[in-house]
Amino acid sequence: MATQLNVRDPRRHTWMLFIAYALLFVAFAAYNYLYIPNIEPADPDQGWAWLTLDPDVIEYIKFNFRVLGTWVLGFAVLVGALAGLGLRNRQRAAWFAAWYVPAHVLLVSSLMPWVLPITGPLTLIAIAALVWSRRWYFFTIDEATS
Repeated sequence: MATQLNVRDPRRHTWMLFIAYALLFVAFAAYNYLYIPNIEPADPDQGWAWLTLDPDVIEYIKFNFRVLGTWVLGFAVLVGALAGLGLRNRQRAAWFAAWYVPAHVLLVSSLMPWVLPITGPLTLIAIAALVWSRRWYFFTIDEATS
């Protein structure tokens, strides 16, 4: 007797974790693109007065944050597309491609170690979800019958 794939298996919801990941990246991109460049440089709490008051340097810093925000937004779109189009439809290639997300976040975190308290646990959760969901993406009907 052939058994059918269990559609109630919670492992099939891995894609939702990556959608949440993409939304967090969108929030981070908006923060870098919209909020940080609009901070008043002379603001004693958040400004760059402790670093410089040179307008050219301040514009360079603002430009760098806008570039970072644009780059993170692009990465968020890619993660969202991977989750919504690939992982949701149970494509094995998407499961392999999803491993790039935690690897990339860890690589970037190694360049900016002050973000590790935030990115570290999120990356470990993504790795655990991918390991846990492996059977969902590689399960075949033939394995169920044997």
